[in-house]
Amino acid sequence: MKPMFWIFIVFVLISILWGFNQIPKKRVLKKEYHFEKAPSMVWKQIRDIVGQKKWRSDITEIAILSVEPEIWKETNSNGYETVFQTIEISEPVKWVIQVKEPSYIQATWKGILIPKDRGTTVIFEESIEINSFPYRILSYLFFDLEKLMFTYLKDLSNALEEPWDERKVKTTME
Repeated sequence: MKPMFWIFIVFVLISILWGFNQIPKKRVLKKEYHFEKAPSMVWKQIRDIVGQKKWRSDITEIAILSVEPEIWKETNSNGYETVFQTIEISEPVKWVIQVKEPSYIQATWKGILIPKDRGTTVIFEESIEINSFPYRILSYLFFDLEKLMFTYLKDLSNALEEPWDERKVKTTME
């Protein structure tokens, strides 16, 4: 083949690899929502780790692996398993957990509950960082933070027996 063709192919491949390398290692998503329930009721719902299996539509199994430190495994509807650990807790206003497994993801989830307007405003923040280039690409294809957080909020609203109003969701993404 002609040398110009190969130069073009190499240029395209380098451009593609360079473009993929520009995908950020870290993503942060925050969602805020107001529930009419008291903070203690919202707290009770989210802190019942095993009980979440009853109301979360994306989870098929939750198993406690350790009580101290608090570690559990969730299996989602696709059979994918994730192990979590509580790293900070201030009842009933703050809960911070981190992903222990899979090890290629450094991720934390933070839930903040604020008493407000005869109810509770929740701020949930998910932060993930993936250093491995191939896993980073796959995470953008198969790990939709927006959808995961949206589903969690909607399921929580249903569990609290409150009408779901998508318009009340405030989203910030970094």
